[in-house]
Amino acid sequence: MSKNDKSFVNVAKGSESPWCTSRNEIVKSLAYREERELLSILLQEKICISEIINSGIKYDYFWWIDHSVIFKFIAKNFDSYKTILTREQFRNEIERTYKETEEQTYYRNLYDEIINLNISPEDFPSLKSHVVFRYSLLKATDIIFNHSDKILSSNGKDSSVVESFIQDAVSIRSNTDNEYSKTVAFSDSLGEV
Repeated sequence: MSKNDKSFVNVAKGSESPWCTSRNEIVKSLAYREERELLSILLQEKICISEIINSGIKYDYFWWIDHSVIFKFIAKNFDSYKTILTREQFRNEIERTYKETEEQTYYRNLYDEIINLNISPEDFPSLKSHVVFRYSLLKATDIIFNHSDKILSSNGKDSSVVESFIQDAVSIRSNTDNEYSKTVAFSDSLGEV
C-alpha cells in the first residue's frame, strides 16, 4: 500500500467506507453480505480475480471498509504474483500495515470468516454486477447532491449548470459499461475515428 492508500486504515473496523455512506439500510445489508461472498470467491478462484481486476473494479467499489482493505490486498497480491492471496501472505500484509495486535487479529479473523463461507463460483457474475451497480448508485447519488443546489438556484440563463450535470451523469455509464459500449462525447470520438 502506498501512503495515499492508508487514508482509510484508521477508519473504525466494521464501518462504511468514507466514500460509500448512505441511509439505505437495505442496500447496506446487501452490500455487507454480497461483498463478503465476492471476496470469498476471490480468495479461492484465480480466474475470478483476473476478471474482476480486468473489468476495472477497484477498492472504492466496496461499501464496507474492511472489505475494501481485503480487496486491496487481493488485488495487490495478484498484480505482483498472479496468484491467489494465501493466509500467510495476508498475515504478512496485515502486520506491515497495522501495528496494533488487536487490528491484526481482527483482520486475520475476518479473513478466516470470509474464506470459510460456502459460496459457489457460479454466483460470481451476479455478485460482480451487484458491486458495479452499487458503485453506480453511489456515483449517481454524489452527482445529484453535487449539482442539486446549482440546478435549483439556476436563473435559467446559464446552460452550463445543466450541461455539467449531464456530463457527470453520462460519466457513470461510461465507467461501468464494457469498453465497446461506452458513451463518448462526439468531439472526443472524432479524434478516435
